[in-house]
Amino acid sequence: MFYLFAFGILIIAAVAQVLAAASSYRRSPSAARLSFLIYLLLWDIMEILMFVFLAYVKIMPKSSRLGFYLFLGILSVLIHGFTAVFFADFLWKWRGRFLSWNIKILMLLPFLGILADYTLRAVRRLASEPAPESFQVTAPFSGKLMLLLVAAALGLSCFPLARRRTPGRERDIRRYIAITGLALAANTIFSLVFVSRWLQDFRWRFFLAGLAALAVNIPGILILRRTAGGPISLSAAPDSRGFQNLRGLADRFGLSPRETEITAHLLDGRENREIAAEFFISPETVKKHVSNIYHKLGVKNRLQLMNRIMRDGPDS
Repeated sequence: MFYLFAFGILIIAAVAQVLAAASSYRRSPSAARLSFLIYLLLWDIMEILMFVFLAYVKIMPKSSRLGFYLFLGILSVLIHGFTAVFFADFLWKWRGRFLSWNIKILMLLPFLGILADYTLRAVRRLASEPAPESFQVTAPFSGKLMLLLVAAALGLSCFPLARRRTPGRERDIRRYIAITGLALAANTIFSLVFVSRWLQDFRWRFFLAGLAALAVNIPGILILRRTAGGPISLSAAPDSRGFQNLRGLADRFGLSPRETEITAHLLDGRENREIAAEFFISPETVKKHVSNIYHKLGVKNRLQLMNRIMRDGPDS
Protein backbone atom coordinates (compact mmCIF):
# COMPACT_ATOMS: atom_id res chain seq x y z
CA MET A 1 0.00 0.00 0.00
CA PHE A 2 2.84 2.38 0.83
CA TYR A 3 4.54 1.84 -2.53
CA LEU A 4 1.32 2.52 -4.42
CA PHE A 5 0.68 5.72 -2.46
CA ALA A 6 4.26 6.96 -2.82
CA PHE A 7 4.44 6.08 -6.51
CA GLY A 8 1.19 7.94 -7.15
CA ILE A 9 2.49 11.07 -5.41
CA LEU A 10 5.75 11.01 -7.38
CA ILE A 11 3.95 10.47 -10.69
CA ILE A 12 1.53 13.32 -10.03
CA ALA A 13 4.38 15.67 -9.09
CA ALA A 14 6.43 14.72 -12.15
CA VAL A 15 3.53 14.95 -14.61
CA ALA A 16 2.47 18.33 -13.20
CA GLN A 17 6.00 19.66 -13.74
CA VAL A 18 6.23 18.37 -17.31
CA LEU A 19 2.78 19.73 -18.19
CA ALA A 20 3.70 23.15 -16.79
CA ALA A 21 6.94 23.21 -18.80
CA ALA A 22 5.13 21.99 -21.93
CA SER A 23 2.49 24.68 -21.51
CA SER A 24 5.21 27.29 -21.23
CA TYR A 25 6.82 25.95 -24.41
CA ARG A 26 3.54 25.98 -26.35
CA ARG A 27 2.78 29.51 -25.25
CA SER A 28 6.23 30.81 -26.12
CA PRO A 29 8.15 28.25 -28.23
CA SER A 30 11.92 28.48 -28.35
CA ALA A 31 14.89 26.16 -28.66
CA ALA A 32 15.88 26.93 -25.06
CA ARG A 33 12.48 25.94 -23.68
CA LEU A 34 12.53 22.73 -25.72
CA SER A 35 15.92 21.76 -24.27
CA PHE A 36 14.62 22.54 -20.78
CA LEU A 37 11.56 20.34 -21.38
CA ILE A 38 13.76 17.41 -22.47
CA TYR A 39 16.06 17.95 -19.49
CA LEU A 40 13.08 17.98 -17.14
CA LEU A 41 11.70 14.75 -18.63
CA LEU A 42 15.03 12.98 -18.16
CA TRP A 43 15.43 14.30 -14.60
CA ASP A 44 11.94 13.17 -13.57
CA ILE A 45 12.25 9.79 -15.29
CA MET A 46 15.43 9.05 -13.35
CA GLU A 47 13.89 9.89 -9.99
CA ILE A 48 10.74 7.86 -10.64
CA LEU A 49 12.74 4.96 -12.08
CA MET A 50 14.73 4.56 -8.88
CA PHE A 51 11.59 4.37 -6.77
CA VAL A 52 9.97 1.94 -9.24
CA PHE A 53 13.04 -0.26 -8.84
CA LEU A 54 12.61 -0.26 -5.07
CA ALA A 55 8.98 -1.33 -5.32
CA TYR A 56 9.40 -3.73 -8.23
CA VAL A 57 12.13 -5.86 -6.70
CA LYS A 58 9.75 -6.67 -3.84
CA ILE A 59 7.35 -8.47 -6.17
CA MET A 60 9.76 -9.56 -8.92
CA PRO A 61 10.81 -13.22 -9.02
CA LYS A 62 14.35 -13.61 -7.74
CA SER A 63 15.43 -15.23 -10.99
CA SER A 64 14.52 -12.07 -12.95
CA ARG A 65 16.13 -9.50 -10.66
CA LEU A 66 19.66 -9.71 -12.01
CA GLY A 67 18.63 -8.73 -15.53
CA PHE A 68 16.59 -5.84 -14.16
CA TYR A 69 19.55 -4.68 -12.09
CA LEU A 70 21.81 -4.61 -15.14
CA PHE A 71 19.21 -2.81 -17.25
CA LEU A 72 18.63 -0.16 -14.59
CA GLY A 73 22.34 0.37 -14.04
CA ILE A 74 23.06 0.93 -17.74
CA LEU A 75 19.97 3.10 -18.26
CA SER A 76 20.73 5.31 -15.26
CA VAL A 77 24.22 6.16 -16.52
CA LEU A 78 22.86 7.13 -19.96
CA ILE A 79 20.07 9.26 -18.44
CA HIS A 80 22.55 11.03 -16.16
CA GLY A 81 24.75 11.90 -19.12
CA PHE A 82 22.01 13.25 -21.36
CA THR A 83 20.42 15.13 -18.46
CA ALA A 84 23.63 17.10 -17.94
CA VAL A 85 23.99 17.77 -21.68
CA PHE A 86 20.45 19.05 -22.18
CA PHE A 87 20.66 21.23 -19.08
CA ALA A 88 23.82 22.91 -20.35
CA ASP A 89 22.26 23.18 -23.83
CA PHE A 90 19.22 24.90 -22.31
CA LEU A 91 21.32 27.48 -20.47
CA TRP A 92 23.47 28.24 -23.49
CA LYS A 93 20.46 28.66 -25.79
CA TRP A 94 18.74 30.88 -23.25
CA ARG A 95 21.78 33.13 -23.40
CA GLY A 96 21.50 33.22 -27.19
CA ARG A 97 24.43 30.90 -27.83
CA PHE A 98 24.86 27.37 -29.09
CA LEU A 99 26.57 24.49 -27.32
CA SER A 100 28.75 22.88 -29.97
CA TRP A 101 28.57 19.17 -30.66
CA ASN A 102 32.20 18.86 -29.64
CA ILE A 103 31.37 20.08 -26.14
CA LYS A 104 28.30 17.83 -25.93
CA ILE A 105 30.35 14.78 -26.89
CA LEU A 106 33.06 15.82 -24.44
CA MET A 107 30.44 15.97 -21.67
CA LEU A 108 29.17 12.49 -22.56
CA LEU A 109 32.58 10.83 -22.71
CA PRO A 110 33.00 10.47 -18.89
CA PHE A 111 29.60 8.81 -18.69
CA LEU A 112 30.54 6.40 -21.46
CA GLY A 113 33.66 5.60 -19.47
CA ILE A 114 31.57 4.99 -16.34
CA LEU A 115 29.21 2.82 -18.37
CA ALA A 116 32.07 0.74 -19.74
CA ASP A 117 33.56 0.32 -16.27
CA TYR A 118 30.20 -0.66 -14.75
CA THR A 119 29.52 -3.18 -17.50
CA LEU A 120 33.00 -4.69 -17.22
CA ARG A 121 32.68 -5.04 -13.45
CA ALA A 122 29.26 -6.66 -13.85
CA VAL A 123 30.57 -9.16 -16.41
CA ARG A 124 33.52 -10.09 -14.20
CA ARG A 125 31.25 -10.49 -11.18
CA LEU A 126 28.87 -12.74 -13.06
CA ALA A 127 31.73 -14.76 -14.51
CA SER A 128 33.05 -15.52 -11.04
CA GLU A 129 29.63 -15.82 -9.37
CA PRO A 130 26.75 -16.61 -11.79
CA ALA A 131 24.06 -16.15 -9.12
CA PRO A 132 25.31 -13.47 -6.70
CA GLU A 133 23.35 -12.81 -3.54
CA SER A 134 23.88 -9.06 -3.89
CA PHE A 135 24.61 -6.81 -6.85
CA GLN A 136 25.50 -3.14 -7.37
CA VAL A 137 22.44 -1.64 -9.05
CA THR A 138 23.89 1.67 -10.21
CA ALA A 139 27.23 3.37 -10.79
CA PRO A 140 27.32 5.83 -7.84
CA PHE A 141 29.76 8.27 -9.44
CA SER A 142 27.41 8.72 -12.43
CA GLY A 143 24.83 10.67 -10.42
CA LYS A 144 27.50 12.73 -8.69
CA LEU A 145 29.09 13.62 -12.02
CA MET A 146 25.70 14.70 -13.38
CA LEU A 147 25.16 17.05 -10.42
CA LEU A 148 28.72 18.35 -10.79
CA LEU A 149 28.18 19.18 -14.48
CA VAL A 150 24.81 20.81 -13.74
CA ALA A 151 26.44 22.97 -11.06
CA ALA A 152 29.32 23.80 -13.42
CA ALA A 153 26.87 24.86 -16.15
CA LEU A 154 25.10 27.14 -13.67
CA GLY A 155 28.39 28.66 -12.58
CA LEU A 156 29.73 29.21 -16.10
CA SER A 157 26.46 30.87 -17.13
CA CYS A 158 27.13 33.70 -14.67
CA PHE A 159 30.22 35.06 -16.39
CA PRO A 160 28.99 36.36 -19.78
CA LEU A 161 25.98 38.19 -18.35
CA ALA A 162 27.79 41.41 -17.47
CA ARG A 163 28.56 42.03 -21.16
CA ARG A 164 24.99 41.62 -22.35
CA ARG A 165 22.65 44.43 -23.29
CA THR A 166 19.30 42.85 -22.49
CA PRO A 167 18.55 43.78 -18.86
CA GLY A 168 15.30 41.83 -18.70
CA ARG A 169 16.90 38.62 -19.97
CA GLU A 170 19.92 39.12 -17.68
CA ARG A 171 17.67 39.50 -14.66
CA ASP A 172 15.70 36.36 -15.50
CA ILE A 173 18.82 34.25 -16.05
CA ARG A 174 20.49 35.51 -12.87
CA ARG A 175 17.33 34.77 -10.91
CA TYR A 176 17.12 31.27 -12.38
CA ILE A 177 20.80 30.52 -11.70
CA ALA A 178 20.58 31.75 -8.10
CA ILE A 179 17.35 29.94 -7.20
CA THR A 180 18.23 26.68 -8.97
CA GLY A 181 21.68 26.69 -7.37
CA LEU A 182 20.15 27.12 -3.92
CA ALA A 183 17.60 24.40 -4.67
CA LEU A 184 20.36 21.96 -5.68
CA ALA A 185 22.34 22.77 -2.54
CA ALA A 186 19.27 22.36 -0.33
CA ASN A 187 18.41 19.04 -1.98
CA THR A 188 21.95 17.74 -1.46
CA ILE A 189 21.98 18.73 2.22
CA PHE A 190 18.49 17.32 2.76
CA SER A 191 19.37 13.99 1.12
CA LEU A 192 22.73 13.55 2.84
CA VAL A 193 21.84 14.79 6.31
CA PHE A 194 18.14 14.25 6.91
CA VAL A 195 17.23 11.35 4.63
CA SER A 196 20.42 9.30 4.94
CA ARG A 197 21.14 9.75 8.67
CA TRP A 198 17.87 10.41 10.44
CA LEU A 199 15.46 8.10 8.65
CA GLN A 200 15.77 4.41 9.39
CA ASP A 201 13.03 3.19 7.05
CA PHE A 202 14.60 2.87 3.59
CA ARG A 203 11.18 3.19 1.93
CA TRP A 204 10.74 6.72 3.30
CA ARG A 205 14.34 7.48 2.39
CA PHE A 206 13.71 6.76 -1.29
CA PHE A 207 10.33 8.50 -1.28
CA LEU A 208 11.46 11.74 0.39
CA ALA A 209 14.68 11.84 -1.61
CA GLY A 210 12.62 11.51 -4.79
CA LEU A 211 10.28 14.31 -3.77
CA ALA A 212 13.22 16.57 -2.88
CA ALA A 213 14.85 15.90 -6.26
CA LEU A 214 11.62 16.67 -8.12
CA ALA A 215 11.24 19.90 -6.14
CA VAL A 216 14.60 21.19 -7.42
CA ASN A 217 13.09 22.23 -10.76
CA ILE A 218 9.91 23.89 -9.46
CA PRO A 219 11.44 27.40 -9.04
CA GLY A 220 12.96 27.20 -12.52
CA ILE A 221 9.64 26.22 -14.08
CA LEU A 222 7.92 29.17 -12.40
CA ILE A 223 10.61 31.60 -13.59
CA LEU A 224 10.44 30.32 -17.17
CA ARG A 225 6.65 30.65 -17.19
CA ARG A 226 6.97 34.30 -16.18
CA THR A 227 9.68 35.23 -18.68
CA ALA A 228 8.92 36.70 -22.06
CA GLY A 229 11.21 34.43 -24.02
CA GLY A 230 10.27 33.37 -27.52
CA PRO A 231 9.23 35.36 -30.56
CA ILE A 232 7.88 38.82 -29.78
CA SER A 233 4.38 39.45 -31.02
CA LEU A 234 3.72 43.06 -31.94
CA SER A 235 0.22 42.79 -30.54
CA ALA A 236 1.78 41.91 -27.18
CA ALA A 237 4.87 44.09 -27.50
CA PRO A 238 5.60 46.84 -25.00
CA ASP A 239 3.46 49.92 -25.56
CA SER A 240 6.44 52.17 -26.27
CA ARG A 241 7.04 54.70 -29.01
CA GLY A 242 9.48 52.41 -30.79
CA PHE A 243 7.07 49.48 -31.02
CA GLN A 244 4.20 51.80 -32.02
CA ASN A 245 6.31 53.26 -34.83
CA LEU A 246 7.39 49.79 -35.94
CA ARG A 247 3.79 48.77 -36.55
CA GLY A 248 3.37 51.60 -39.03
CA LEU A 249 6.83 51.22 -40.59
CA ALA A 250 6.22 47.54 -41.27
CA ASP A 251 3.16 48.38 -43.39
CA ARG A 252 4.73 51.38 -45.10
CA PHE A 253 8.00 49.72 -46.16
CA GLY A 254 6.60 46.27 -46.84
CA LEU A 255 8.33 44.31 -44.10
CA SER A 256 7.31 40.67 -44.08
CA PRO A 257 5.84 39.20 -40.89
CA ARG A 258 9.14 37.45 -40.12
CA GLU A 259 11.14 40.63 -40.81
CA THR A 260 8.80 42.56 -38.56
CA GLU A 261 9.23 40.07 -35.74
CA ILE A 262 13.02 40.16 -36.13
CA THR A 263 12.97 43.95 -36.11
CA ALA A 264 10.99 43.80 -32.87
CA HIS A 265 13.69 41.58 -31.41
CA LEU A 266 16.38 44.02 -32.54
CA LEU A 267 14.46 46.84 -30.92
CA ASP A 268 14.34 44.77 -27.74
CA GLY A 269 18.14 44.53 -27.78
CA ARG A 270 18.43 40.88 -28.81
CA GLU A 271 21.54 39.55 -30.51
CA ASN A 272 21.51 37.54 -33.76
CA ARG A 273 22.24 34.28 -31.96
CA GLU A 274 19.40 34.87 -29.53
CA ILE A 275 17.00 35.55 -32.39
CA ALA A 276 18.19 32.44 -34.22
CA ALA A 277 17.58 30.30 -31.14
CA GLU A 278 14.09 31.72 -30.65
CA PHE A 279 13.00 31.12 -34.28
CA PHE A 280 14.82 27.77 -34.76
CA ILE A 281 16.86 29.21 -37.64
CA SER A 282 20.59 29.66 -38.21
CA PRO A 283 22.45 32.91 -37.40
CA GLU A 284 23.22 33.23 -41.12
CA THR A 285 19.50 33.28 -41.90
CA VAL A 286 19.01 35.99 -39.30
CA LYS A 287 21.79 38.02 -40.94
CA LYS A 288 19.99 37.78 -44.29
CA HIS A 289 16.75 38.99 -42.72
CA VAL A 290 18.57 41.86 -40.99
CA SER A 291 20.22 42.83 -44.30
CA ASN A 292 16.81 42.92 -46.00
CA ILE A 293 15.43 45.05 -43.16
CA TYR A 294 18.31 47.52 -43.48
CA HIS A 295 17.76 47.75 -47.25
CA LYS A 296 14.01 48.35 -46.98
CA LEU A 297 14.35 50.99 -44.26
CA GLY A 298 17.39 52.65 -45.83
CA VAL A 299 19.77 52.19 -42.90
CA LYS A 300 23.25 50.67 -42.59
CA ASN A 301 23.50 49.44 -39.01
CA ARG A 302 21.53 48.81 -35.83
CA LEU A 303 22.08 52.27 -34.45
CA GLN A 304 20.58 53.85 -37.55
CA LEU A 305 17.75 51.32 -37.43
CA MET A 306 16.93 52.21 -33.84
CA ASN A 307 17.09 55.93 -34.59
CA ARG A 308 14.89 55.45 -37.64
CA ILE A 309 12.25 53.63 -35.67
CA MET A 310 12.37 55.73 -32.52
CA ARG A 311 12.59 59.15 -34.19
CA ASP A 312 10.98 59.12 -37.59
CA GLY A 313 7.81 57.09 -37.21
CA PRO A 314 5.74 55.64 -40.05
CA ASP A 315 4.88 58.95 -41.71
CA SER A 316 8.40 60.41 -42.02
